[in-house]
Amino acid sequence: MNDHNKTKEQLILELEKLRQSVNELKTSKPNLTKEFLQEREIKLFKSALEASTDAIGMATSEGRHYYQNEAFNHMFGEVGIDPSSVYIDKSVGIEVFRTIKAGTRWTGEIQMCGANNEIRDILLRAYSTKDDNGKITNLVGVHTDITERKHIEKVLRRKEEKYRTLFELSPNGILLEDGDGNIIDANSAFSESLGYKREEIIGKNVHMLAHPDAVNEVGKNIKDLLSGKILRHEEKSIKKDGTTCYLNLTEKKITLPDGKDGIICITEDITERRQIGEALRESEEELRQIQKLDGIGQLAAGIAHDFNNILTVMLGNTELALESSNMDEKVRNNLEQVMFSGHNAGKLISNILTFSRKQVIRPEVIDVNNTILNLTQTLHRVISEDIKIELNLHKNIYPIKADPTQIEQILINLVINAKDAIQKSKKQKRIKAITIETADIFLEEEDISRHIGATIGQNVFISVTDTGIGMNKEICNRIFEPYFTTKAPGKGTGLGLSIVYGIIKQNNGSISVYSEPDEGTTIKVYWPAFTGKTKFKEEVEEEKIIGGTETILFAEDDDSVRKTTEKLLSAYGYTVMSASNGRNALDLIKSKNVKIDMLITDVVMPEIGGIELSERMKAIFPELKVLYCSGYPDDNIVSVNRVLHEEINFIPKPYSSKELSKKVREIFDTK
Repeated sequence: MNDHNKTKEQLILELEKLRQSVNELKTSKPNLTKEFLQEREIKLFKSALEASTDAIGMATSEGRHYYQNEAFNHMFGEVGIDPSSVYIDKSVGIEVFRTIKAGTRWTGEIQMCGANNEIRDILLRAYSTKDDNGKITNLVGVHTDITERKHIEKVLRRKEEKYRTLFELSPNGILLEDGDGNIIDANSAFSESLGYKREEIIGKNVHMLAHPDAVNEVGKNIKDLLSGKILRHEEKSIKKDGTTCYLNLTEKKITLPDGKDGIICITEDITERRQIGEALRESEEELRQIQKLDGIGQLAAGIAHDFNNILTVMLGNTELALESSNMDEKVRNNLEQVMFSGHNAGKLISNILTFSRKQVIRPEVIDVNNTILNLTQTLHRVISEDIKIELNLHKNIYPIKADPTQIEQILINLVINAKDAIQKSKKQKRIKAITIETADIFLEEEDISRHIGATIGQNVFISVTDTGIGMNKEICNRIFEPYFTTKAPGKGTGLGLSIVYGIIKQNNGSISVYSEPDEGTTIKVYWPAFTGKTKFKEEVEEEKIIGGTETILFAEDDDSVRKTTEKLLSAYGYTVMSASNGRNALDLIKSKNVKIDMLITDVVMPEIGGIELSERMKAIFPELKVLYCSGYPDDNIVSVNRVLHEEINFIPKPYSSKELSKKVREIFDTK
């Protein structure tokens, strides 16, 4: 075997054998001279030095280099008398020789110039030898070439730094666990997503981060992962502050540096995405609800149009019959009951039109707080005495532009529903109270996404809160549907909240419901504030209804309505001419050659409708007064939100003789 290929263990073994041979020689042949034995020992040690794979160099006590083994020659080449010449940093060489000359051992890693002038990393062990008197005789340097090892360490360090950088800068959370779920390492993205500092979770078990609902699932997942499965799933977690978050996880088994099984977990915080998705689903559900209500509203409006014509005839003729002076009392009572029921039917149709957002409204600038205060006495009458109404009306809030009767409808319906909810509650010692609150609120764009239909900007909100039975989510989603009710049969029509919904949507507002079972309900109405110059309408005393002698042309395609209305107007002294449609009306005034003072016309008629008829008649009679009537007004006389144009005179069907006569006289007397 070549001496250079021998291992250190082999060299040590051979040296030990040499020592034993010398000792045996001394014992067996004591007559040999001391010098001979020393010479043999030196040869043995030199042989060992030459066979060493470490580069060994020797210098005199003054530092003059005089010996280097074969490994030294291979590593550094021939070195002159100054052994420090191979040091890259000469100051290090000086320090090494100063140290060993003082009798102290020096060990460390240095850089030296190799045989081919390449820089080599060396592990140096330098020391001095002494004679029997303690005097330094030689300086020895043992050099192990660690260049390749240092290179590997450097490569590994760079890789570690690279992956550590990726680990820390990753936008996704990264978690390393052992086989028991104990956290070995975690990057900032993971710890910060849960509100922790990294050092707060290292060493802790992942179960501490799991939501109570998901703890059992975490344990099962660890077992599945250690069996070799790769998992991709969502997990419910708890942040440091106690709030819930959701993480999207990708997990797999890895082998840890100690050879044991571990788990790597890549996480993404999807809490906000889930919240947005939930909000979107709720918005879609609300949109579907709106579309469903709109469809029902179209049907309701069509029915209301025909039914109002029927009611107009029924109420008009009943009213004319009641004017008879020699009527049997029993017959009169029956007719009055017909009148009462007819008016109730009219209110029901009005509610249907309100729900379908087809009801004509006459908005004015109103103070919401005053409207509520004036309505308080009425509200107390619709609830029981054991329920308290509390008002929290913020001062100096913006006025709104609304039809006062519609605001009253909203409040009465909401309070009645609140009363019913309180009476259903079975909680003992619960305070029975309804709180009505008003305040200003400025809605931003992000608020609108939560309140479909609301207007960006300054709004006024009206809220009604009860301490009643509350509702679950399923009922909350249906409360604005027409005829949906949780009341017992005969206890409600199911139109109350549908009417509220219709009014609010008709006026570009929004309504929100907040409720939990057995925890009461809060309904908030958001109404656009009126920010213009405030001018409240003054109240006027009701005037005595009087008739007149003017000539009126009445155009109506429903025969029964036309005949009944003609009788009603004639009863107040007016000269009445009637026509079944617009074309017949124009033909009539041409044939009669008479001056017409007022045109009362249905809005929608075959051939020539009411709007066109009025325009053509005004060309003939420039001073002509016009009054439109309808059970379902045409879009030409109202705005998009069914607000009556200010210059339009309108009376809804069904109307009584007093309502019609009052409206006619009011128009005639207006200059």
